[in-house]
Formats: sequence, C-alpha cells, structure tokens
Amino acid sequence: MAAPPTRQRVVDAAVAVLREHRGTATVAATVMGVYRADARFKDYVKDELGTTVLDLLQQHPEHFALDASKSLVALATGEDSAHVYTMEEVARHNHKADAWIVVNGDVYDITEFVRTHWGWNSAGKNSTIIAIMSALGSDCTTDFEEVHHGLAMWPTIKAQLDGFYIGKVKPPYKGDGGRVPYHTWDELVAMGRIPKDIMPVQREDGTWESRQFK
Repeated sequence: MAAPPTRQRVVDAAVAVLREHRGTATVAATVMGVYRADARFKDYVKDELGTTVLDLLQQHPEHFALDASKSLVALATGEDSAHVYTMEEVARHNHKADAWIVVNGDVYDITEFVRTHWGWNSAGKNSTIIAIMSALGSDCTTDFEEVHHGLAMWPTIKAQLDGFYIGKVKPPYKGDGGRVPYHTWDELVAMGRIPKDIMPVQREDGTWESRQFK
C-alpha cells in the first residue's frame, strides 16, 4: 500500500512530472500529473493543508524550468505550440470553459486557472472572478501589471502565468494600452462568459459565495 500523502510527497510527485518532461511541463500539466500520481493528494492538500495543489506548487517556483515554446498542448501532442494568433482569434476565447488573455503581446490559455479559481466558491472573491472574466479574450496588460507587479509574490505569479503560455499575438502588435472594461455579474452571464447555473449567493454573515445549481 502506498504511503499516506504528505506535503513532500505531493512536491516529489510534481518534480517527477517535470523530470519526465525534461523540465518543460507547465503548471497545469504538473497539477494533473500530481492527481494521476495519487488520487488522495487533492483531498489531502485541500483538507489537511487548507490550500490547493496549484497554490502549493506555486510555493516552489524553483522546480519549474519553464520553456516558453512548450504548453499543455505541446506535452499532449508532441507539437511545438508557439503559435501566432490574431487578436480576433484571442477574442473568441472569452468564457469560463475557454479562457485566453494577452499580456505584453504574449497569449496565455488560463482556462484551467479560471475553472479552478477559489473565487467561484469563496466568500469575498466574487469581485476577483468578475475582474478575471471581464478580461478574457482581451489584452489586459495594463490591469494585470497594475494589480500584480511589485507584489512580493510577483515572481511566483509570473511563473504561474508563464505556465499558461501558448504563443504570441501576430505582429506588428504594440498592444492597445487600454483598460479592461469591467462588467457586472449579470452582464457576464448575458455575454455567455459565466454559465447561467452559477449564481452568487449571500451568506447569513453578509458575505458572498458562488454556487453552481444543476
């Protein structure tokens, strides 16, 4: 019988995935590799450590020898995924199940990050989800750097973002320099960015959480 989960075993499983892919596994690919290594890891990290596998792995950015020409698609297909996209193509990937953004001319597929974000189920995080969902399919360089650059966690945040890299915006592209037009929850639902069966619910203490109704 396999040894019970520990923090070190989770990290060791992540390192094993990275070694298998010669250091080029993305954060998302590594998380999935950890789940495959031991199905108990997810519950252990959530219940015992009070975090997520994604957040736990982000505490160890030294393990991620990221190669910008590789992505989850490349690992699955063996193909080079450093593609070039037009902004029109990027704009079509603008909802919870298919989420792209542009930062400094680079294109990132953050679908896994959006899908598993704590903000869907954590009180006080709905404003974060609204900001993220408003930015999908667009160049959010100004807003992204304004919110994150300069934070103590910036190296970890940048490593996480790099893990979702899939290509570049077709040149010549200098960036639009604009701000993200933020929308309300109802507007995002009407736009198709948030599924209709996910609704914000107010708790007895006045805080909010998102719940999925089926």
